[in-house]
Amino acid sequence: MAPIIDLVNHGLGPSLQGADGILLQGLFPNEIVTRYGPTDPLGIFNGWGFASSCEVFALSIGFRLKSASGSLVIGRRDPVFAPGRNGFVPEVTVTGDEITLSHLLLGHRRFPKLPRGIFYRLMCDVGRDDAEATFDLLQHINRTALHQLASAAEGAVPRLRHLVRSLAGYQLEAMSYNIGASETM
Repeated sequence: MAPIIDLVNHGLGPSLQGADGILLQGLFPNEIVTRYGPTDPLGIFNGWGFASSCEVFALSIGFRLKSASGSLVIGRRDPVFAPGRNGFVPEVTVTGDEITLSHLLLGHRRFPKLPRGIFYRLMCDVGRDDAEATFDLLQHINRTALHQLASAAEGAVPRLRHLVRSLAGYQLEAMSYNIGASETM
């Protein structure tokens, strides 16, 4: 089975399913492709060892942001996609004036209104009224971090330099799909 699976390349295609073996269904006009997992955009950090231009969405880096209205902690857990659950909506924990999100969607190619809409709804639900400015700041912090990552890779060996630059560029592009705000999650 392994030699056949090895022929499946990464790309925008159906996901592998693995209940009773391995299943991949679909029509493939040229090569057989699949998404390796729900967090493919971060494949370089998940051990796949490559950056892909197929990123559909961008997730935030993990960090803590302090403001006059309290602390906001963004985690780096993988989204959990399950029946009846939108994996892009993070788990929220509130402790005093600190809000912790398990992860944060910053851009989505197919649903560009989703990232801002999710964040606005979550902040409204916990009583924060600075969601618009905070989301813009989170975008800025992530763009800055990705630019710094690409700059830091300049001294690396060519293969790593290319990989890191590609990852940063693909994530910046995926983050740019952030237009308007959706009322639905």
